[in-house]
This record gives sequence, C-alpha cells and structure tokens, in this order.
Amino acid sequence: MLIISFFSWQNRTDFTPEVLIGLGQIIFVTPLAIIFGKTYLANLESGGKIKILREVIEAEEADSLLWISTSAKPTLSTILNSVSDLVIFLNSKGSNVTAIPSGLIDKLKIIQKDLITLYTSTSSFEESIKGTADNIDLESEK
Repeated sequence: MLIISFFSWQNRTDFTPEVLIGLGQIIFVTPLAIIFGKTYLANLESGGKIKILREVIEAEEADSLLWISTSAKPTLSTILNSVSDLVIFLNSKGSNVTAIPSGLIDKLKIIQKDLITLYTSTSSFEESIKGTADNIDLESEK
C-alpha cells in the first residue's frame, strides 16, 4: 500500500496512461511477489539454508558488538577526552592565547560536538544490532 501511495504521489501532476498502467502493474504484481517470496523462504527454511544464514548473521552480530565495545567506544572516548581537554585549556586561557587563531578553537568545538554525537550513536548502533538479533530469534521460534 505504501508503494502504491508513493508511486501515486510521485506522479500526482500527470496521470498519463503509462503511469496508470505502471500503477496497475504494482497493484497486481505486489501480492504475487509477496506470496512467491514467502513460499521461497519456506522452501529454503525446510532445506536448512536459512538456519545456516542465521548462524552467520549471529556470528557477525557478535563480532560487531565485540568491536564496538572493545575498539570503537574506547577509542572514541579517548579522542573525545583529549579534544575536550584541549578545548577547556584554550577556553581557560581566554584572550591570553594569541598564537592560536580563534577559528581553530571554533573548529575544535565542532569536532568535540561531532565526537559526542558519534560516541552516543555507537550505543544506538549497539541497540539496533541487539534488536536485530532478538527479531531473528523470534522468527526462528515460529
């Protein structure tokens, strides 16, 4: 239904016969594609191929979570602390720092904000990986 709405909205200014034919094709072909797709997945599952794929996905998820917790977060944390210390130092000097252009301090503040965003996004990424793993587990129980 979403595809049909998007296709209609995209061509809302001119409903030519070609657009109407394309819309009709989507309306008739989409249910068939869903039915054949479900049948194909059921056949693969009965053959055991999906089980192997789930095991590979679970291993990749474990590797990703391990990398996030052992490499990405600690490295980002170290960089963020260093940049924050530098920004605090430069702010504490105020106008006494004449050799450093003010634009550089502004750039460091931008880098600091970006690092904070990146560091917090690793938690979101971690949660999305865990959510994907939970969805795969629920589907495998069906």
